[in-house]
Amino acid sequence: MNQNKTIGQQAAGDLGDMLDVAIIGAGIGGAAAAVALRRAGLWAEVYEQAAELREVGGAIVIRERSMELFRRWGLAADLLPRAVEVTQIELRAKDGQIMGQMPTAVEADEPVWCYPVHRADVHGALLGQLPAGMVHLSHRLAEISDHEGYAQATFENGVRVRARLIVGADGLRSVVRRLIDDTPMNFVGMVTHRTIAPASVLPADMPNDRLRLWRSAELAVLTLPIRGGAELAIDAVIPTPEAPAQLWSSASADELLALYADFDPVIGAIVQARISPITTHPVYDKDPISQWSRGRVVLLGDAAHPMAPMQGQGANQAIQDGDALAEALTANPNDLKAALAEYQARRAPVTAAIQTLSRRPPAAARMGSMTGR
Repeated sequence: MNQNKTIGQQAAGDLGDMLDVAIIGAGIGGAAAAVALRRAGLWAEVYEQAAELREVGGAIVIRERSMELFRRWGLAADLLPRAVEVTQIELRAKDGQIMGQMPTAVEADEPVWCYPVHRADVHGALLGQLPAGMVHLSHRLAEISDHEGYAQATFENGVRVRARLIVGADGLRSVVRRLIDDTPMNFVGMVTHRTIAPASVLPADMPNDRLRLWRSAELAVLTLPIRGGAELAIDAVIPTPEAPAQLWSSASADELLALYADFDPVIGAIVQARISPITTHPVYDKDPISQWSRGRVVLLGDAAHPMAPMQGQGANQAIQDGDALAEALTANPNDLKAALAEYQARRAPVTAAIQTLSRRPPAAARMGSMTGR
C-alpha cells in the first residue's frame, strides 16, 4: 500500500453504486465481514494492528448457522475436514465419573450438531477468500472520526483512511466503540487457560468425538476435538477476583497442573502432552448497548457485543454480523442510515439474548451432583 495515499476520495457523496468500506480489525469478525462484503460485490479494505497473522488461540465451536454461511461462501469443503461434528457434551465430576450428557445446541430451534475447530483454521479459511493486498498489517488505530459524507480512521503509522463506512471489528477493547458507546465492560471474575494436545493422550475408552466438561465447585475444564479428531483443545476456567492487566498472557504447565492436581488424571496427562503454549486471558462481557452505529461508523462482533464464552457463541455471532451487515448494505444501496438501522434491528436482539445467556454455564453443568464433588 502507498502510505501517502488516502483512499475513498469519492466518499463525500451518497453510497451510489460502489460502496467503500474500511474494516478495522482482521480477526474472525473482520475477515468474515470482508468475505461477505466482497461476495456481495462491495469493495472493502481491512486494517489490522498486528504485524503478522499467526496461529493463536484455541478451539471455537462453529454452529450450524455459521457453517451454512461457510457453505455459501465456499469455505466448508476446506474447513469441514479440520473440524469434528459433535452433538453432545459429556458431563463429568472432577474425579472423572460420568454424570450425564446434554446437547450442544444453545437455541431452541438450533440443529443438534456443531463443529469444534481450531480458531486458526477458521481464520485462515476466511482470509484465504480475500485477494492479496486486501488486508493491511501494522495499522494500529489511533483515532476514529465521523464527518459529513465520510468517516476517517487515523493510524499510529501516520496513514489516514477515509471511507463511506468504517466497520469497527477491533475486538473487546475496541477503539472504534469509544465513538459510539463509553460504558465499561464487565470482568466476570474468571480467566481461561488454553492449550492443544494430541488426541492420542486420551485413554482408549475415551474417544475424541464429543465435548467433555469436568467440573468441581469452583473449577471447570472443557475439552474439544479438533483437526479431524487428531487433536483436542483444552479450556480451563479459573475464578479470579481481579482482572489481569494484560488481555493475553502465558502460563506455565506447573501452574495449571497444581490447580488441577486433584482432578481426573486425564487432565494432567493432556496438559503434559501439550503441543502449544498455554495462553491465558481474562473473561469479559458487556451489557447490551442500545446504539451500534454513529453516522458512517458501525460496530461488529466483540466490539459491539462482548460475551463470555460459556455458550461458545462469540465467533459465531461475529460471523453472522458480517453476513447481516453485507445484506443490509446491499438491500439499501443509497440509504446508509436505513441500512445500519436494519443491521442493528436484525442482530441486536439476537446478540443481547446470547450475551445474557452466556453469563452462566449450561444448566446441566450447574447440577448439584456436579458442583458438590
